[in-house]
Amino acid sequence: MQNKTPLPPYIFFGDILRQFSSWLETQHYSSYFILVDTSSSIYCLPEIQNIRPDINWHIIEIPRGEQYKTITTCSLIWDALFKNGADRHSLLVNLGGGVIGDMGGFAASTYMRGIDFVQIPTTLLAMVDASVGGKLAVDFKLAKNIIGLFKNPVANFIDCRWLKTLPNGEKRSGWAEILKHAIIADEAAFRKMKSIPSFHDIRWEDWVQHSVQIKYQIVQNDPKEKGLRKGLNFGHTVGHAIETYFLEHNEPKTHGECVAIGMVCAAYISNQTLSLPDSQLVDIVNVIKKWYDPIIIPKQGIPQILSLMRKDKKNRAGKPNFTLIPSIGSYVYDQYPNLDLIADSLHFYNDQI
Repeated sequence: MQNKTPLPPYIFFGDILRQFSSWLETQHYSSYFILVDTSSSIYCLPEIQNIRPDINWHIIEIPRGEQYKTITTCSLIWDALFKNGADRHSLLVNLGGGVIGDMGGFAASTYMRGIDFVQIPTTLLAMVDASVGGKLAVDFKLAKNIIGLFKNPVANFIDCRWLKTLPNGEKRSGWAEILKHAIIADEAAFRKMKSIPSFHDIRWEDWVQHSVQIKYQIVQNDPKEKGLRKGLNFGHTVGHAIETYFLEHNEPKTHGECVAIGMVCAAYISNQTLSLPDSQLVDIVNVIKKWYDPIIIPKQGIPQILSLMRKDKKNRAGKPNFTLIPSIGSYVYDQYPNLDLIADSLHFYNDQI
């Protein structure tokens, strides 16, 4: 697998107990806050607090789930910061999954025009995606990540120890982003993923670091997503719309499950418009079927999914904007397939499962 670009000094891999403790010894903040949800407060918070019991940690706890990734929840975070005397020299540690990292980073970056924050991702999805690249946002009016900004944390501590606290469904959610990185940027890694017998045979440390390497290599060349970084949206135009559709219908699916569906659809559109070889389309479909349980897209829901797609922040003049692949290991961005073809891709997905 490719590992070319050196990672920045603020991204740390490995033993968080040692690395976060050493990092804290060099810092002199006026106050310290930790943002958690109802899951990370149970499984992760005690270990972090024990690293430096001499610090007076202010704990901010919010409910768990994408449905709480809103301005309303941000107001609760800002209120807790304000009431507990946070100033411009305070630190917010975001301990949890992608929602905690995205929203906590956004809240920190807008409080008093910006305070420092640290990412400690505790889910696979957050490790390989949300915590890397500086995208911070909340959802608004059924549109994902529509209000936000770009800002990197002062430190990002990635430790696979947290994966032991996750059910397989959460691991599969993050695995979709690792798979995406291989499809758009590393054909050899994709072939290796095809040959892995089961989840129990995955060497998580290797795959997490490899995936972060790919994402950072893309992001450092296009931090504000004006060009190359759009490649990371492969599978997400359809995936985000499907995620919102099921959330609205009280049948929430994980981000990774929805992106996996989106990647099948994007691969089909690539086959139809960019001549992605039939054999590679089959490979992508088979890998998705191997790792993910089937989710049927209701035919009567397809018009609503297409409508949700038109609200995507990546669009131009109301046209859904796709990243597509002429072959595994490469991509093109700013592609605008027509709605009929997008609908066909959803029917194709249903037919394959």
